Amino acid sequence: MSLIGAALWVLGPLLGHIALRAISPSDPRWRTLQPTDGIAGLAGLASLAMFAYARKSARDPKFTLDLGLVYMVLGAAAVGPVSGGAGYGNSRRRKRVRGPEVRLQYPSAVH
Repeated sequence: MSLIGAALWVLGPLLGHIALRAISPSDPRWRTLQPTDGIAGLAGLASLAMFAYARKSARDPKFTLDLGLVYMVLGAAAVGPVSGGAGYGNSRRRKRVRGPEVRLQYPSAVH
């Protein structure tokens, strides 16, 4: 699951830049990195680290589950600023919601 998350954290912003280029080729923002790209990059690295740890670790399964829950909460905290947008698009047509936005995810079953 974390490997899929890593792919999505990288592909989402990348495809966002490609879409911005397609929509408005004269806008130079598609070439620049936004703060949300940095957040997505760090979250992608964290996902890769979690994948590697879960595959190679010989630790207690309870610790691995607890670490997985921490990973999910941090991933959910990273979704908030990234889903707020990087200011793409016409600001007159779209109002951005200001303020903290954190979406918590809970595992469906933890035993």
